Amino acid sequence: MEYKKHSKALVFRKTVVARALVVAFGVVAVSGGISTSVFAQSNATGTIYGQVEAGASLVVTNLDSGSKRTFTVDASGRYTIPSMTTGRYKVEASKGANVIGVQEVEVKLGQGVEVSFAASLGTVQVTGQRGIDATASGSTTTFTANELSKIPVASTVASVIQLAPNTTKGDPRYGGVNAPSFGGAGASENAYFINGFPVTNTYVQTGFTQLPFNSLAQAQILTGGYGAEFGRSTGGVVNLITKKGTNDFVFGVGYSVSPSNLRAREKDNYFPVTGDPQNVATDGKLRYYNGANQLDSSSRSVYFGGPLIQDKLFAYIAYEDVKSQYSSIRRGSDQATTASGKSAAWQERIIDDPRFLMKLDWNITDNN
Repeated sequence: MEYKKHSKALVFRKTVVARALVVAFGVVAVSGGISTSVFAQSNATGTIYGQVEAGASLVVTNLDSGSKRTFTVDASGRYTIPSMTTGRYKVEASKGANVIGVQEVEVKLGQGVEVSFAASLGTVQVTGQRGIDATASGSTTTFTANELSKIPVASTVASVIQLAPNTTKGDPRYGGVNAPSFGGAGASENAYFINGFPVTNTYVQTGFTQLPFNSLAQAQILTGGYGAEFGRSTGGVVNLITKKGTNDFVFGVGYSVSPSNLRAREKDNYFPVTGDPQNVATDGKLRYYNGANQLDSSSRSVYFGGPLIQDKLFAYIAYEDVKSQYSSIRRGSDQATTASGKSAAWQERIIDDPRFLMKLDWNITDNN
């Protein structure tokens, strides 16, 4: 369920988008940084490029925050605008008092989007979108929040990773479901980033900082051939960008439940039939009875985003509480009872995993 209220921009900026101050609070990590207008090897931005009539001017407007960047095309007519934050943009090309054209595009994480305008020469120009993005190298798959909302996938980052080619689930005994394998590499050979900040588990290298799923804006899955901006990885890279506040007020809540009575019955475990006379008492006999095992899980979430100061300061806050309750046979226990008198052959585990994120974007000045 989502409620959105649109507020009109009061002032249109005429200069380059200002620096953004981003503070993200994760489950176990707090990160803060200043994103400048030009920096090398960025892993949290995209690029707009193309060709237009020589001497033309370009005005690039962020449709979410109202920020503008203005450029003048050189004599060749080609242009490249690097270090663009992800999101929706309007690109307007003009020469003098004449408007050449206007296009709306979406900048994706680590990719380039082409925006070209035909010169007004009285001719017809036929263009088509190329299947290869020349601005990005390596094997890359990028999913946006809008695309994920249309795909029947579980609301976990691990499930999103499985959508990319050349990926598979890792051994659950080695890092759990949050440790996938890329191209046959070990689950401890991957790197994870959120908003450009490394969040890989530095102790065992098999997990990463989780975040509320409804705060995920874009997910980039790199399975090979990626650049030097991603380090400490011989398997794959998961690069995540979170949502941010805009000039639109957004609010939503969500709830999901997976009851045990809708799950299939777990299979029982039997001793193998060896034919050895010493194993005649156990051959083919029941080893573990799993028919009574139960797993109930639920997830509650809420998010809010909007402008604190129109066109200047934006906030996005998200909270998610994932709870699981698992009842099963306690394997490997030789004791019939514990010190409290309860049975040691049966165990009940309750896992409560709250996740919170707050992201602030501040356009400090119009002179950058």
